[in-house]
Amino acid sequence: MSSISKRVRNVVTPTLGWDSDLVALRSDGLHVKCDDGKTYLDFASGVAVLNIGHRPKRVVAAVHKQVDTFIHSGCVFMYESIAALGERMARICPGDIDMFFFSNSGAEAVEGSIKLAKYVTNRQGIITFRGAFHGRTLGCVSLTSSNAKYRRHYHPLLASVYRVPFPYSYRCPYGHTSDECADESLAALDTVFRHEIYPEE
Repeated sequence: MSSISKRVRNVVTPTLGWDSDLVALRSDGLHVKCDDGKTYLDFASGVAVLNIGHRPKRVVAAVHKQVDTFIHSGCVFMYESIAALGERMARICPGDIDMFFFSNSGAEAVEGSIKLAKYVTNRQGIITFRGAFHGRTLGCVSLTSSNAKYRRHYHPLLASVYRVPFPYSYRCPYGHTSDECADESLAALDTVFRHEIYPEE
């Protein structure tokens, strides 16, 4: 473990996990150069949020254009780029989707989705998949069960959250084949509706 790895682990909360002790110095396209002198091919794509690669020229140019204008305006000022993005998304989204919630992170998007679903359906129950990760905010942690460390010391969490196994045929939680795995997962969902919460809730 490098000295930078040790320093990071000393000052960053354990709920922010690391998959390796590699320390990235620079990135470009598919590659990340680390402090061990080696260059690695990044198959993680920044936990899949960088699936266009590191520092693509068009994205870097857009970032520079934005920060040369302003970095943040919150909800204090309106600005043209947010209207332009909303209009563009309305043209390409399916159906009649024409209103958008722009957020800073996946957790904020999940929180917004929880609120939207509760508001529109007037249903309090939430079903999530066992082993899923949804984020580290309190609402997201209520749905997250990929690792108990994300939930430690934060109870009570959101009420009426129910978990069912994900029908992942490659590593079926029941050890079944593809069709059997899906059937078992649907049966687990049916069990939740029979014993824990009515479907209409």
